[in-house]
Amino acid sequence: IFVGGLSTSISESDLCKYFSHFGIISNCQVCRSYNGMSKGFAFLSFFDSSSWDAVIAQKHHYVNGQKIKIESVLARPDKSFRKASR
Repeated sequence: IFVGGLSTSISESDLCKYFSHFGIISNCQVCRSYNGMSKGFAFLSFFDSSSWDAVIAQKHHYVNGQKIKIESVLARPDKSFRKASR
């Protein structure tokens, strides 16, 4: 899952705390600049696809009071990502 619209001070634990309500998280990575601040987006995955369905079923998402954007992405064999059509 691509998670966008994040604040520069967001942490992995902030995201895990919010998304753990939907299921067991297998990976959560906030993308950071060289100075350690968030670039405003992250990638997240769940062990079970039904968790993703639960995320999508909820229309709006807020982390630390800030509305965030959710999109589906698929990992390629070369470990890069692309948008998935769902």
